Amino acid sequence: MLVGGMIPLVALFLFGYLTARSAMIEASQEHLIDIVESRRSQIETWLTERMTDLRVIGGSRDCIRLVEEAASHPHHEDVCRYLQSFQTGTRDYRAIELYDLGWNRVAANTSSMMRLDGIAEPETKRILSDSDGPVLVSIEPREGAAGDLQMANRLRPMDHDPIGYVVASLDLERTLAPILEDRAGLGRTGRVLVADLSDSGRILHPPDPAIEAPPRFVSHELLEEVRRAGLGTARYRDETGEMVFAGFTLIEEQGWLVVAEITEEEALSLLHSLQRGFLIAALLTILGVILFSARISRRLSAPLAALASAARRIKEGGRHERVPVLAGREVGELGRSFNEMLDALEETRRLQVQASTLAAVGEISSGVVHEIRNRLSSVKMNLQALDRHVRHDPTFAELSEIALRQVLRIERLLNDLLNYARPVELTLQTARIGSLLQETAEGLRAAAEAKGVALEIRAEVDDPILVDRERLEEAYANLVRNAIEVTAPGGRVVLRARPAPAAEEAIHLEVEDAGPGIGGTPPEELFRPFVTTKEEGTGLGLAYAKKIVELHEGTITAENRPGGGALFRLELPKKGVPR
Repeated sequence: MLVGGMIPLVALFLFGYLTARSAMIEASQEHLIDIVESRRSQIETWLTERMTDLRVIGGSRDCIRLVEEAASHPHHEDVCRYLQSFQTGTRDYRAIELYDLGWNRVAANTSSMMRLDGIAEPETKRILSDSDGPVLVSIEPREGAAGDLQMANRLRPMDHDPIGYVVASLDLERTLAPILEDRAGLGRTGRVLVADLSDSGRILHPPDPAIEAPPRFVSHELLEEVRRAGLGTARYRDETGEMVFAGFTLIEEQGWLVVAEITEEEALSLLHSLQRGFLIAALLTILGVILFSARISRRLSAPLAALASAARRIKEGGRHERVPVLAGREVGELGRSFNEMLDALEETRRLQVQASTLAAVGEISSGVVHEIRNRLSSVKMNLQALDRHVRHDPTFAELSEIALRQVLRIERLLNDLLNYARPVELTLQTARIGSLLQETAEGLRAAAEAKGVALEIRAEVDDPILVDRERLEEAYANLVRNAIEVTAPGGRVVLRARPAPAAEEAIHLEVEDAGPGIGGTPPEELFRPFVTTKEEGTGLGLAYAKKIVELHEGTITAENRPGGGALFRLELPKKGVPR
């Protein structure tokens, strides 16, 4: 019994330890990512500011004139002071120098002139010759000097060819150290370094304390991770052989790699403390496990057995099987969630069956409708021929007229069914709302006049809208045609376009009639296929209109008007459906 009680406890301890270790590693990696992203942002901001300095100097009139007229220009001292102001303002520059096109130094920000031949390195000259804008070059450490960054730009009068160059030497120690040596979030062993990927991962900062030490490079494992992703984490041994976690990111424009490292020992130090706490807690709870394991087992096994039994019955085909109410808050919640999942699966299955059935019916209907229409055309032609021969006989003439009218009604039903079942692909174009209302009214004016119904257009907006004009006009015409049919002679049907009150980027297309209204039929039922309130209606016109409107990402509604009649409203987005 004791051994049986300790096994789950040990398993729980191991699971908790592994979970905590995984969570701490993940938290450390996320923290390192945050650090390198923060440092990258600071470095990019600093680089942008220095690039801006070079652009300002490259367009300075005094600097350009000085280079054009050489050092004898009276502004020489002013230009030197001007260059000195950049170093005074930022403390980032070792030197700033101006050169003519032959790379002869013309002016500098310091009287010492640093090197007799100037600070411009061959690599800087080569890269600048192939670029129009400011460039940045990392220079390897020289004997007796730390590695620098060089930034350079062309001196270019506005709308003219370059007449010289400006080169600035940046002090890596002075510039990157405040950013990278910030200890916030790095703990005791953490560090941040910057490496040049264009130089096989040579570390630019921090420098090696030994001046004549060979260049240092980031590990091959880290470079492999960088090649797979520009932002991420890695685990490898550093140059001292210590296992470290690292987060890295790229400054792509310069080809720099920013890395934040922390030793694995420090990253998991809290885990070791937790491990000791877990062991103590495990020893203290063994007694509780022994005393209460039997009781807990009884309380848990019964409801879980009921849950498992229900699952087996469902697996064997009992789709309507549900878990009974289980004792206990947690297990009871599990049972309710299990039942809700089964209900959702049952509803999904029902909808899938319905969708499959409708799709099959639609496909079969299209074929059947084509076959019936072909036969019906022949019947209609024969009835028309018979009608011409029996017109002299009132009895047979009336029967012929009734037969023809029913054939035409069946033909209209088949056409509506075919249109509704056919897949619709929108062809979008820009259309004016007022023009759409006008053309719809013109197309139905003859039918309205024949019944003595007036059509009135009220276009309060005439905005352009992206729609399938033919499909939308067909859907809107269905609503207008229905309104004409239900309006008594002498009545009025209003076609209105106005802004949607609750949505700035939508419009309303409305049809008002003077008929009996929609009665007690729920509005949402009107748009279902084969639902109609007209004696000779097919019940597909409104369903087709809803289908077209929803393809335009719009909505269609119906309601009774306070003064009598019905109001049908289409709400459409102004921008329409994206192509």
